Amino acid sequence: MDLKVSNGPGPGDERTTSLLLLGFLQSCPHSCFQRELEALGHELPGHLFHDDELQTDGNRCSHFPLAAEAETDRRQCLAAALEQLMQTCPPDVDHEKTQLLLTMLLAKKIADHSPALLRDVFHTTVTFINQNLLAYVRNLVRNMD
Repeated sequence: MDLKVSNGPGPGDERTTSLLLLGFLQSCPHSCFQRELEALGHELPGHLFHDDELQTDGNRCSHFPLAAEAETDRRQCLAAALEQLMQTCPPDVDHEKTQLLLTMLLAKKIADHSPALLRDVFHTTVTFINQNLLAYVRNLVRNMD
């Protein structure tokens, strides 16, 4: 029996979500952020999040408190925009699937409008998905195997 207890997203989940979002963004061939996306893609196989290093004692590095605050304001803005969009969806659609798709589309739209924001938007989106849609993403990946 293989039981896993999890209190939230682990490194494998962050990597899975990052690859899911990266693949989605790469499927948009005529976007303005292709150069930034290519640079971000080269970072992913190695160290995923430079400002959230795991220390040898198991604690997260906390040397960027302002960056963490900005990430929280960005996640709140993303959640508010997503909530407004979800109100326009018909009630008979799959809520989690729609929420994941709209989240990724919002990330794409922001990156198209401001390619320089791609890295921040990418990490904010990955964090948001892992905090709000992790079970759905895990199930999606499980069904792909």
